[in-house]
Amino acid sequence: MKEITRRGLLVGSAAFAVAVSMKASFAQAVQGTSQSPEVVEAAKKEGELLIYSNNSAQNWKPVIDGFNAKYPRINVQTLDMGAREVMERYLAETATKSRTADLMVTNAGDAWAEFINRDVILPYVSSEDAAYPSDFKPAPGLYTSSADPFCLIWNKMLLVENKSPSTMAGFADLVGQHSAEWNSRITSHPAHTHPLGLSINYALAERNGDQYWKWMETFAKAKPRFEQSGGPMAEKVISGEYVAGYFVSGASFLPRLASPVGGKILGWSFFKDGQPIVLRGIAIPKGAKNIAAARLMLDYVLSEEGQIALGRGGITPARPGLQPTREIKFTYSSIVDAVGGEKNIVLVRIDPALLPKRAAFVERWKKNFGIH
Repeated sequence: MKEITRRGLLVGSAAFAVAVSMKASFAQAVQGTSQSPEVVEAAKKEGELLIYSNNSAQNWKPVIDGFNAKYPRINVQTLDMGAREVMERYLAETATKSRTADLMVTNAGDAWAEFINRDVILPYVSSEDAAYPSDFKPAPGLYTSSADPFCLIWNKMLLVENKSPSTMAGFADLVGQHSAEWNSRITSHPAHTHPLGLSINYALAERNGDQYWKWMETFAKAKPRFEQSGGPMAEKVISGEYVAGYFVSGASFLPRLASPVGGKILGWSFFKDGQPIVLRGIAIPKGAKNIAAARLMLDYVLSEEGQIALGRGGITPARPGLQPTREIKFTYSSIVDAVGGEKNIVLVRIDPALLPKRAAFVERWKKNFGIH
């Protein structure tokens, strides 16, 4: 990995000396200070930044606009990929010594856990490090860019508002009462083929133990249909094909509330007895070419200004203490307040120790839903 890093820093003889001196201090904290002129100058000489992420171009636009207002000489390019594809492409490109990402952002927690085990994350300490709690910094150099809530949604024409649940226990009771009527008409992410579905369900099982499995047994009676992304879940709930969906990304359904049809038909709620929050990781890989520019962007994304920009792009800001604005529906801190405190938050953590346990979990989950 040292050779890959060294090759990534060969961006010209003028920038090389600056880059090498930067590399020696990457593991040192620069808390509470702005970026040094040397880092900014090195980033300008690099002149570009390539980001692999599962954020959309719309999500990135306010961030890049704000970043370029500060650093106009750095051309930022983002590639929107699947959650695990971000990692898979990086590994394939570094294996062939091809140009690859300078910065990586994804909410595929299991893939980040594998990256931690592979030791391919640059252990850079951000200037914003002190603003984030330890759960939001799962490994040296790996930070949390957003805290994505996965919620309950329903069709208000099919499930009247005064019967809508705001807890997993309440939703399970409702499904139990209507299991025949709602046959094949509830939806979620599958745990056996979707990395987020696996991570969220595993985190809920870890928290609730046997109670989680009782809920899943109830859901299985209604024969749910699973989707690979949140967009189709929201659209099919709005159309009435599904009555409800659980563990649906806020980024998938919130924009639809702004439309006349979606606003009239789509209901939603946090789970006040255990709201899943998926931590979206951000890190500089050791194979990066433009490390100085990546360092500036990582710090900007984690800063208060960058987090607000990310929120304006439709992603939930993770930085503790930030509150919603006219343009930002909610933040991590406001979700904590809405569900009654941290005790009702289920963080979907990035933890390599969980990797060996997941195969047995998937087999039990598949058996519960009759999937072979």
